[in-house]
Amino acid sequence: MATAAAMPDMGDAFLRRAQGWGVEGALAPRDVVLPPPLGRAAQDTDDAVLEALRACGGRDRELMLAAVMHNGATLEMACEELRGDYWVVLAAVSNDGDALRFAAPSLRDDCTIVKQAVSLSGGALRYAGEQPRHDREVVVAAVSQSAAAFDFAAPEMRGERDVIRVALRRRACALQDASEEIREDRAFISEALQINTGALAFAAESLLHDAAFLKEMMAASGGQSRDLVLAAVKYDGTLLQFATEELRADRMFILQCAAQNGETLEHASWALRGDREVVLAAVSQHGLALRHASPELREQVELVAAAVAQDPLALQHSGQGPRHDKAVVLAAVALDGAALPYAADLVQVDHEVGLACLAHGSKNLRILPPGLSHSGAFLAEALRASGGQDRELVMAAVLQDPAAIEFAAPEFQNERFVMFAALTSDGMMLRHGGPDVRRDREVVLAAVKLRGRALQFADEELRRDRELALVAVLQDETSLECCAEELRNDAHFLAQAVTQSGGESRFLVWAAVHVKGQILQLASQELRAEPAFVLAAVGEDGDALRHTSIVLRGDRDVVLAAVSNAGSALQHAEPALRRDAGVVRAAVAQDGLALFFADQELRRDRETALIALASNGGAADFIGSLWEAPGFLEDAMQANGGRDRKLLLAVVRKDGLLLRLAVPDMRADNEVVLAAIMQCGMALQYASEELRADRGVVAVAVAQAGLALQFAPEMLRHDFDLALAAVQQDGMALEFVESELRSSRPTSDDPSGGDGGGDGGGDGGGPRPEGPAARREVALAAVRSNGLALRFVWEALHHDHEVVLAAVRQNGSVLELAAEELLDDATFLEAAVGLSGGEDREAVLYAVQRRGAALRFASAVARGDREVVVAAVANDPMALRYASDELRDDKEVVLAAIRRAAPKQRGDVFVLASERLRQDVDLVVESIS
Repeated sequence: MATAAAMPDMGDAFLRRAQGWGVEGALAPRDVVLPPPLGRAAQDTDDAVLEALRACGGRDRELMLAAVMHNGATLEMACEELRGDYWVVLAAVSNDGDALRFAAPSLRDDCTIVKQAVSLSGGALRYAGEQPRHDREVVVAAVSQSAAAFDFAAPEMRGERDVIRVALRRRACALQDASEEIREDRAFISEALQINTGALAFAAESLLHDAAFLKEMMAASGGQSRDLVLAAVKYDGTLLQFATEELRADRMFILQCAAQNGETLEHASWALRGDREVVLAAVSQHGLALRHASPELREQVELVAAAVAQDPLALQHSGQGPRHDKAVVLAAVALDGAALPYAADLVQVDHEVGLACLAHGSKNLRILPPGLSHSGAFLAEALRASGGQDRELVMAAVLQDPAAIEFAAPEFQNERFVMFAALTSDGMMLRHGGPDVRRDREVVLAAVKLRGRALQFADEELRRDRELALVAVLQDETSLECCAEELRNDAHFLAQAVTQSGGESRFLVWAAVHVKGQILQLASQELRAEPAFVLAAVGEDGDALRHTSIVLRGDRDVVLAAVSNAGSALQHAEPALRRDAGVVRAAVAQDGLALFFADQELRRDRETALIALASNGGAADFIGSLWEAPGFLEDAMQANGGRDRKLLLAVVRKDGLLLRLAVPDMRADNEVVLAAIMQCGMALQYASEELRADRGVVAVAVAQAGLALQFAPEMLRHDFDLALAAVQQDGMALEFVESELRSSRPTSDDPSGGDGGGDGGGDGGGPRPEGPAARREVALAAVRSNGLALRFVWEALHHDHEVVLAAVRQNGSVLELAAEELLDDATFLEAAVGLSGGEDREAVLYAVQRRGAALRFASAVARGDREVVVAAVANDPMALRYASDELRDDKEVVLAAIRRAAPKQRGDVFVLASERLRQDVDLVVESIS
């Protein structure tokens, strides 16, 4: 450290001022003792000086020295050089210790300057460098001036006992800045208390909680030191007992003690323990101090309320009045449920109080009075209020009231053990179960054993479990509604349920017979004999009639209800009712097949049969001779609407033309149409357009009725085989054959086959004719079938001997349709007449009208036919020679022949008359005239 002699020359002015302070320039810096700073007013720097400092930028050393001597803070205006000037800074801190903050770092690390600064302002230690903070003398100087300076000393200073002693003289709290070793040192703490009794409060916690030490300190002071007692009782209120009687009776002192530690009330004077303000201070700090208050004060509600607000268990020390006060008790248990047992019995059972107690958790369940702990409603309310998160509370609640499970948290509702507890008395609590327990078969089984309808809350898979479902319905028959639909419609399951229930359950039997009437047989005798029940049952399933009593099977109302539901139930009715037209008609209206079970007389009843057929065409099998009744078939079709396929088949097999009454769908039914056209080919006209274009269908139709060809489309009327088949069945079908015929059969060189099959007629093989040959073959077939078909033969074929002769052979009357050239041909006529052995009167008549001589080919019968012979001789009188003997003996016939003959022929004709007539004068005259 530099001495004053080594310092730069300070100038005469500074020396003079320095001498005025009593400072000798030769003294070392640590020996420099400057006077205390001047008063604030004296330190105020003249404005002129400040202005000058600003003007020189704080560089004028002499001016700066003068300024800091009056106001150390003006060092802030100094330039960097002067802030590092030892004497300038020393002068500044000698006036204002806090000016140290403006000194250069090197000088803030100078112990002499720092010591001078902290001697004026202990807090200036905060601006010191590291070295002064470690300097014991500097730190002592700082804490001597301000104990707060201890905060800025180096850490090791906290272990310097001398420093701590100095600091304690300034303030007791300096001890808290000491090292832990010092604060735990009993001897030093004892010494510290002699310096400052308030230091006890800052001793180590281990000492403050050491009753023996505190007692020792109290004893050492004789219990007379207010500060020591006050500090001691803060940590141990019982130490007040070692204070003097005077202090324990000092109201203001006891108020201070009670505010720090309410336990001190125990050792306060009796008078003060009855002082409301003192007791209030004590219980506000320590609620349990209420036990030391006078009995009168322990009855005061406000005082007790303050005590329980600090410690709810203070309620145990209150008088009876506050224990009956719901507000006080509620405040206590709201803070700690354990306070509940100290309340009056009447208040303990209050729901609101109980809920406040349980708000602290299920641990308080055990302290609840029985009136609450055994109350399901209360526990359920508590569970709801708590959010259902406490498992113990959940269990307690559901054991008392299973419905409380509703308020449990989802994780408990889904817990198997909890759900079993809820199900102990009410299976319906399954409704509150989580997904897992609803899928747990054992849980669901336990539920439905108690309440069958709990099944509705089970998982869908378990609702299909037959065993579970059976347990449920046996427990509660109505739980059948909760079973899966497949079980509700399972006759076997229902039968099992009815059987195991003894057949006594109306509900089960009702549901069962609705699915299958036969289950009624499993019902009890009483149910099966009860008219109202049976009437309702057969109304749901008529077949149940078979399992009713004999008496009820003869009851018209019951049977009528049964057959109205299931016509076949008629078979189970008594014979008298099967003869009842009303009952039978009701049955067949429901099911036409029930006609089978009707009395024979009613099966022949037209009205009953029509009702049956309208319901089910299958009844056609049971109507017997009614088919033959006039108009019955048509009535049956109209009654049924032509919709029933079976009836339609039966009808058209008897009268194919009734296909006209069928609905369009049936007219397009291949089997129905085939049945109709096989009975009557003309029914083809009523077939659908698609089937009328079906070659196979048309082939069947024309095979039965050739004229059905007219209803085939033009395309098929060109078909050679179909045309041939049609005319073979009815030659008149030729009218509908198209002129251009094509074969649908394969030719000899076409192995692929055609689309005609084998149903079109013909010889079944070989090449088919086409063009004129096809037409000629079809025409021949037609006229062979019906000679009248010659009128529809193509014109060219009217000149064809074979075709015309074939027609005449079949019907001689068609001879007139032959071409003129044929009719003028004697040979043709002879052939035409001779085809039938001359027996075809029409042919012979037409032939002799064209050529009388044709009579020669006529049969004896024809030659004996007056009209034929007259026609022959009218054409050729000489034809009389071929007449029968009887007609040649007929005067009128012979006379007609003679008169028709030419004069030269009359004699020849006369000769042909009979012997008798040749003797007749009139004839002789006529022949020669």
